[in-house]
Amino acid sequence: MASLALFHPAAMAQSELRGFGTGSRLYAISADGSIVGGSTDSPSDLSLASVGMAGGSMSPLSGLDMVRGAVLGLSADGSVAVGAAVLGGQYRAFRWTSAGLTDLGTLDGLGQSEARGVSGDGNVVVGEAVLASGAKRAVRWTQAGGIENIAAGAPSGDSSAAAASYDGDVVVGVKTRGTVTHAFRWTQAGGLVDLGSLLGGPNADPESEATGVSRDGSVVVGSSQASSSFPGTATHAFRWTAASGMVDLGTLGGRDSRAGGVSANGLVVVGQSRTAANSGVLAFRWTEATGMQSVADWLAAAGVDSNGWTLTDATATNADGSIVVGNGIQGSDDEAWLARVSDLGSGVMRPSNYSQSLGAVNASFQHAQSLTRMILWGSHHRPLMSYGAMPERNCFWATGDVGHHGAGRDSNEALAEVGLCRDFEGGALRAGVGVGYGRQSQNLGEFGGNRIAGEHVTAELDYQVPAGPQLSATVVFGNWRADVNRGYAGGSGTDFSRGTTAVRSTALRLRADWDSLWKMGTAAVSPYAALTQTRTHSGAYTEVGGGFPARFEGQSHTAVESRFGLASTLPINAVTNLRATVELAHRFDGQSPALKGQALGLFSFDQAGTRSRRSWARAGIDIDRQLNQKVSMGFSLHAASRGEDPGLSASISLRAAF
Repeated sequence: MASLALFHPAAMAQSELRGFGTGSRLYAISADGSIVGGSTDSPSDLSLASVGMAGGSMSPLSGLDMVRGAVLGLSADGSVAVGAAVLGGQYRAFRWTSAGLTDLGTLDGLGQSEARGVSGDGNVVVGEAVLASGAKRAVRWTQAGGIENIAAGAPSGDSSAAAASYDGDVVVGVKTRGTVTHAFRWTQAGGLVDLGSLLGGPNADPESEATGVSRDGSVVVGSSQASSSFPGTATHAFRWTAASGMVDLGTLGGRDSRAGGVSANGLVVVGQSRTAANSGVLAFRWTEATGMQSVADWLAAAGVDSNGWTLTDATATNADGSIVVGNGIQGSDDEAWLARVSDLGSGVMRPSNYSQSLGAVNASFQHAQSLTRMILWGSHHRPLMSYGAMPERNCFWATGDVGHHGAGRDSNEALAEVGLCRDFEGGALRAGVGVGYGRQSQNLGEFGGNRIAGEHVTAELDYQVPAGPQLSATVVFGNWRADVNRGYAGGSGTDFSRGTTAVRSTALRLRADWDSLWKMGTAAVSPYAALTQTRTHSGAYTEVGGGFPARFEGQSHTAVESRFGLASTLPINAVTNLRATVELAHRFDGQSPALKGQALGLFSFDQAGTRSRRSWARAGIDIDRQLNQKVSMGFSLHAASRGEDPGLSASISLRAAF
């Protein structure tokens, strides 16, 4: 049986449990392909039993977060996970649900156990129990009956159960009788039935082992000796039905292959095979129509280039065989992979990377807030009244702003605006309205990029309190279009899915400026305070293109921000003033809204919003120059610490009275 164990997924899982894994491993998938199970590495180099979304990062099971283990089976809906973990110093079979963990125990209370499969409804767990003597027994566990030795009525010898049908009434695995080690199929009514091997019936010596079973229990897959010549005994994947018996599925040109899983309908078999000249191993997918083909060739037939991967092992497939998961090498890293061929999209991806790419979408929402903030704190960083008295009642302005966000955001933004204003009440009241266009783009590196652009309207009302502060209220309404080009690691580089949505933002800023409250020689110091509320909404949208497009729900969020600052104005000459500002900003909300949606045909996601830096500082200078009695120009430059303002921004303005 040693030759079969080298190819057996559970044997490899035990090797992973007892060694030090180099990355995540996948061993199980739910019927719809939305949930996967396996193991992930911890910072302390433990392989932890984990489950997660098919396109997301896996998380250790609660109660097993610091225990070496692996998930080896999932129920059809992914709500029940089974496997093996170190509990009480021994490897023990477990069954896990969101309600908690159940140690399934052993047959004699002294040895070890391992759960290798679970029925589709999650009620029956199968695997093996190792007695204190070292003997192995195939076991079946239920809530009502506890742990049961299903090989008890068969001749003595080691046995192990690997998989169960949807209702748990059919169990498959391997049984040793004397020198004969064969695949078996067990039912409550018929007991354990020897399936023989590719080279003979129940009494023949060549070995075989069953590793998977279809939903209704009628199709069994596994591995069997396919030749008895020595050296170099060949082991081939097989598919068994009562009508056809055990059918050899062949290889990818090499000596050996083994089946790792079967679809619920029994029509698709996946596993691993050696290649020509036994030069390596590749994951395979088999159907009656195509025969055995590598997963890479299956993808290539759908137009997917997977040259960036070496897909070495397929461990499981979903109900209809359209999704296959397994393990392989990308670059120099051992990684879990998920491959799909579907009308919804075809490709291969690295689940943990895909999850990160979803989170990057939140950047487009933050950009809408950032554009609104730049309107208020770019050319409108000063109230209209701060530019002084006008020789006429009316004025015109034209402004332009540019800004750059560094510190990991790598985005650029630009704005242009024109407006009109008018004085009332002898200059004590000034009102203005403007229209503009803005755009922002961000490079997200391997996760693609996004661009947001559109129009905005501003309105401002300033009032000079007699012998008091200048009070101002500014309203901004922005209507933008966001184009998101989301990238994620694909078969031979970065794959992209694209989407477009509308983004609207409304902001109200209330501000008080105490103009020239203090004098320091020829310089005047003016303190100010502002409170801003911004409401932003982005619409729902569905991506197109790429192997794994997603649908995103709409997002809405209200941000509240305060600023306190000092402005000092110093005359340079009769027509030029220098104004310096320093301010502190604080954002009362610390997180963007949650990101919700669905990876089409795979899973739903609900990711927590991105945390925002809540406090930062900004400093700037303005140069105001009077070109003539009615026309002036201004230039400003600002630098900010890491926060929500651009790290560096500049604006230029032209103002004229008429």
